This record gives sequence, C-alpha cells and structure tokens, in this order.
Amino acid sequence: AAIERHLAGPGAGICWVAERDGTVIAFCLCGSDGVFGQLLQITAAPGGTADDLRRDLADRCADACLARGLRALRAPVPVDSDDGLFERLGWSVSHAVYGRARDERPQKKSRVAGLGASEASAASSSSGGEARSKLKPEGKDTSSFYNAWDKVNVDKVLIEEEGGDPAVVPEAAPTQDEFQEQFGSLDVATRISRFAWDQSDKFVSIYVPWDGVAALGEESVECHFRRVGVLLLVRSGGKTHWYKVINLCKEIDVGASKRNVKADQVVIKLKKVQTGEKWSDLTDEKDKYQKRREYRINHGDLKGATTEELLADMYQHASDEDRAGLRDAMKVNREKREEDGRKAAGK
Repeated sequence: AAIERHLAGPGAGICWVAERDGTVIAFCLCGSDGVFGQLLQITAAPGGTADDLRRDLADRCADACLARGLRALRAPVPVDSDDGLFERLGWSVSHAVYGRARDERPQKKSRVAGLGASEASAASSSSGGEARSKLKPEGKDTSSFYNAWDKVNVDKVLIEEEGGDPAVVPEAAPTQDEFQEQFGSLDVATRISRFAWDQSDKFVSIYVPWDGVAALGEESVECHFRRVGVLLLVRSGGKTHWYKVINLCKEIDVGASKRNVKADQVVIKLKKVQTGEKWSDLTDEKDKYQKRREYRINHGDLKGATTEELLADMYQHASDEDRAGLRDAMKVNREKREEDGRKAAGK
C-alpha cells in the first residue's frame, strides 16, 4: 500500500522497472519535491548486466524528471557505498552532506538538568501539562509555507525577475490519473507491459498480446477511455490484469474509440480528434521534452551552447536507437573540425 501511494504521489511517472519474461530484475525508485527529483533507491539482480540495467534506469528516470519540468534528478550516495555508478553516467557532484553521529547528541534530560531550580520546575510542569504547541510562525502552520513553495514555478519567477516573459516557460503541471478515482490503485504485479502501436490518419492502434484472450469472453475484457488516457482490464484466473496510459500524446475522441478482441490479442483503436495529425509517440513525454529543450536552448542552461555540447545533451537524454545516430553525427562533426584544422594549418 505504501509503495502504491508513492507511485501515485511524489513518484508518479518518474519510477522505472526492468522486467525479463515477466519477472522484475531491476528497479529505480524516485520522488519529487516539485522542484528536483530525488533518486531514492536503485537496484538490479546480480549478474553481468546489473550495471547496465542500473545505468539505463537512472537515465530513464532523469529523462522523466526533465520531461515533467523538474530541474534535475539528484542522487544522494553514502560515502562508504559509492561504487562510482553516477560518475560513470557523467553526473556531477553538486553537494556535500555532513552529519553528526547520534551518540554525540546531548540527552534530552540534560537540557533540563542544566536549568536553574525555578526554571526546571517550570519546564517540568509545562511538559506534564498541556502538549507543546505546533510551530506556527506569523500565526500560520509551517505546512502552509511548504504548500505555497510547491506551487511556485521557479523558472517563471527567474525569467520574470530578469524582465522576460514567463509565458515562454513550458508548463510543468503533473499528469493527472483520470482513472484513479474510479478504479483506485491497481496491483503493480498484474500490470501488462508488452504492447506495440502504430497510427493512421484517423486512428492510433495499440496491440496488446494475450494468448487465448478471445476464449475468456467479451465480459472479461474491458476498455475505458478518457480525454488523454486509456485503461485496458483483462480478467483471467481470478486476477485483473491491466494496461494503462494516462498521458497520451494528443487528445482522443472518447466516444469513437473502441477495442477489438482477436484470438490472441486485444487491439485498442484510439480515434484522433484531429484527422491527419501525426503523433510523435504514444505518450506526450517526447513533445514535452522537446518544448523543455527549446526553452533550455533559448533561455536556460543550454543558451549559447556549442554544437558539440548540444549533441552531448541530446545523447544523454536519447534512446539507444537515437544514441547510435548521435554517435555518427558527433563523429562527422569531429572529423569536419579536424579537417578544417588541417586546412588552416596548411595555409
């Protein structure tokens, strides 16, 4: 129950799991304070691919944080258990955290023992009477200040302070799960992870394989649609298996969307609101990332970056397939600069 609350709250959309043949072999658990993402735990099953799995999951979580408008993903690592993973990822150290050992802390009773007789008596009677009141600076509960901070868009504030237009900052509102109220928290263990998708001018089709699904009967296969979401429920063997997307790339026509049950797969047909509009991906994460990147180039940390720096940033946030293309592009760029250097030297 606790992990479900986390995945639906501060960890929504920024935690990743790696599976092999339906078995979880690695996971990365993250949280967010609304400004930064925090990597809480990352682990992988022992084996030759453990390091690669952790590296891939950390990259994906970092990308998810940026796509949701968070400034960065941070990973606190105890000094005595740092295996160098994040250095190998190219992450940089930004903070040092110092702590005081517990056994060095003064005992609570010694604070009273150090008081004068009358003060000790007053402290004793106070602690024995009514409970200590909550800290309320300026008459407000401290939680109100944290709630107010959570609503602040830091990038917009900084742009406005510099005299710019805050409207250029991409919106970073968290994705709302429109199925949560009706269906509650679904069991992570029965999530369907295998699917494929394609699109035509009118429809986006999602193919969910399930051996013998037609034999289960129509009543065992439900599909629910929302403005930017779809939820498939397959009831089999006393369990409810599910596939869900809460952040489709574009809005869909809920009334015209449908599902078709084939012999060994369910085909979900999402009707596009705008006929002929091309979706960049099944979810909106790629579009959000692109808008965020444009903002970073024009106003943020990539402003004035060189071509090589831009390619390096793209490489850091790219998929494996895209990284192969970027490696070729960086190689061509490096060879061109070397050739230009040789020509300049020969003059």
